[in-house]
Amino acid sequence: MVAHMLLPLFGIGLVAAWGGETEPVQSLVPQYIGDGLELAIVPTPQAETFRDEMIEVGELTVIMPPGDYGALLTVKTQVGELLGNSRGKRPARVIVGGPERNPAAARAMGQARFPAAASGHGPEAYQLHVGPDPENEGGTLVLLAGNTPSGDFWAMQSLRQITAERDGIHYLRCGSVSDWPRFRGRGNKRPLVWEHRFKANYSWFYKGGEGRFAEVFRTAGAWVQHVKSLDLAHPEWQSGILAEARKGYEQGIREFVIKYDDTTRAMTPATAEKFGGNYFAAQVQFLTALFQAIRSWDDGNRVFFMPQPYWTNAHDLEEYGRGLKAAGGLPAGMGLSFCGQEVLSTAIPLACVTHAQEVLGLTGPSAQIYDNYPRGGDLWAYHGRPADLWQAVETVFPERGTPVTRVTVYDYLWNPEAYQPERSLKLACRELAGRQPEVYRVLYDYVTTWNRERDAASFLPSPEARKQLEESLRTLRAKYDALKPHLDRSALARESELSQRLLRGESWGESAALEERETFHAAMVEHGYKEGVARRRTGAVALDGRLDDAAWVDADVLRPFVLYRQSGPSKKNPDPRTPVAPEEEQTEVRALYDDTHLYIGAVLHHGQPPKFPADESGHKPGERAAYAWRLPCLEICLDPERDRDSYLQIVPNLQGWYFDNHYAGFGSMLGAGTGWHSGLEFQVAVQEKQSVLEARIPFKNLGGTPKPGDRWGAQFCRNLNGLSTWSFMYESYGFRYPKHFGTLVFR
Repeated sequence: MVAHMLLPLFGIGLVAAWGGETEPVQSLVPQYIGDGLELAIVPTPQAETFRDEMIEVGELTVIMPPGDYGALLTVKTQVGELLGNSRGKRPARVIVGGPERNPAAARAMGQARFPAAASGHGPEAYQLHVGPDPENEGGTLVLLAGNTPSGDFWAMQSLRQITAERDGIHYLRCGSVSDWPRFRGRGNKRPLVWEHRFKANYSWFYKGGEGRFAEVFRTAGAWVQHVKSLDLAHPEWQSGILAEARKGYEQGIREFVIKYDDTTRAMTPATAEKFGGNYFAAQVQFLTALFQAIRSWDDGNRVFFMPQPYWTNAHDLEEYGRGLKAAGGLPAGMGLSFCGQEVLSTAIPLACVTHAQEVLGLTGPSAQIYDNYPRGGDLWAYHGRPADLWQAVETVFPERGTPVTRVTVYDYLWNPEAYQPERSLKLACRELAGRQPEVYRVLYDYVTTWNRERDAASFLPSPEARKQLEESLRTLRAKYDALKPHLDRSALARESELSQRLLRGESWGESAALEERETFHAAMVEHGYKEGVARRRTGAVALDGRLDDAAWVDADVLRPFVLYRQSGPSKKNPDPRTPVAPEEEQTEVRALYDDTHLYIGAVLHHGQPPKFPADESGHKPGERAAYAWRLPCLEICLDPERDRDSYLQIVPNLQGWYFDNHYAGFGSMLGAGTGWHSGLEFQVAVQEKQSVLEARIPFKNLGGTPKPGDRWGAQFCRNLNGLSTWSFMYESYGFRYPKHFGTLVFR
């Protein structure tokens, strides 16, 4: 695919008149990146043509559009900060605003025979043009010609990246850009003020924004309401929610999200009586009322719904959709808000969006994606999202992310057709390094080393893993120590707190950072990347929850289990560096296999009898249910393909019901979605001091029968009186993070 369209740059006469008025790019900008990226623009423009020439800037004149510009942070101010102190001899005119908004821009664009190619591409589209001034021989012309002030602002952010300075003189690269975004909303749930430089414009807000709506220039936002239980028997409950939404509307918010993620289908007793126990009927009535009220304030308001199964591959999505449709369906025009094909979606194909919309009966113009995948400790470039996703999605926003991932996310969201992850990673490092060659080199070296070394020991036998972990940690510490003094010189690196984020991660337990890895290194060496054995069974296994068959006597015991570090010290786990669970709450897992089945036998010791919440007691033994993991259970996570990306999750609980799902990554052979079913059979026996779980899973549903010597990724997590796992992991992605699974070897 061609990354960029080419535009005619200037009129023929102007090109011929340039002689001697410019400097070659190479004389001003060292070639420290390669690939010609030293003055490339990120996010990548839709169409651009640049010359290998730079033109100087002298005395500055900024011509703004007539009337009230209406901007919180004007482009005029930024132009002055960027170019106002240049000591060049060529007077420079900077014309702000497109030809329909600024007569000076219309005249200049006509003289340069410069096409208004961005005019049909929405309010954020802009033209950027740098070259000789046709009205002033010996002068420089800069056009920041947006369709709206937002477009002017984005043109200004692009202009920043084609500047260079020598001996107090500022130079601009000569060329033209015609640009507009593919995704309407581009941002983060937790925005940082520097992100506007990369054309971020969106944040998810709660309860009317709490005063944060205008923190970032031209940020669009959403009012978000999390509904945990329906109370339609009391009208004041619903009117209170609408009153909060109205506050957001009066702040300027025009997007509203009603979300049900991580909740059960709960109603107050009076509401359940009113609707005859039909949860979907109550939900449809509630959502319809909110939708109609919000749209009555302004028919341009957009209302989105995040369902309880908020990812496409949730096993109950189809049943949920049938329930909504049987209750009359959701109002026409309501949009979908969800996380993609998984909660943490390695890939988000376009089909997963359109499928979820169809199943739920949502007919809104497009969806929004709350993207959990780029997290606080990631340094890789955004990936796994197709170039055509914008056709069904208008907004994508991760929950957090390092400065590195944030820049690459916005590069993709602006122009997914041209997005190249490796190129984007280089440009992110260039910008965070302040376009200083020596800073860029050490930052890019650290980032690429981290990406290569962070999972150095995955699936290696323990002695090799320990050696490789030690070497990797020493390498990363040395590279960070070399990097930090350079980062202290970069203004954007300071503003983004890059050094601290590389060292300590972010808030809320985002722990894939250097100090975290050093803190938990000893625990990883001793308790992580474990290796266990599944032996071929030598006798019959009766599925009775007793583990007293002779076949279990020969099985290896996988233990000890270690307390799962989720977000730092806790009452259960005051010092995560000494993570072994207490003996009275230990877990023992055994694994056997034959030609057709994998057998799992587990003993869950408990100091106190397990508690079973009353509101989860309506399921029958052997029933498949979405929230089996909310009760005492054993989660079995398997990666038969050993791709460290996709995995199978099977969750039998001590009430006798279960959950299963396949989390598919790139190119998984097993496929994905609601069609996968483990075929699990199991029995449990709950006693005063321990519980026993005995399970049988057919290999035909796991991708095939393993051969002796085969190695699968495996993790076991016990949820009872606290979380503990077989293989220790320090990252807050969750115990289901397949890069840190242990290994199950078939003997």
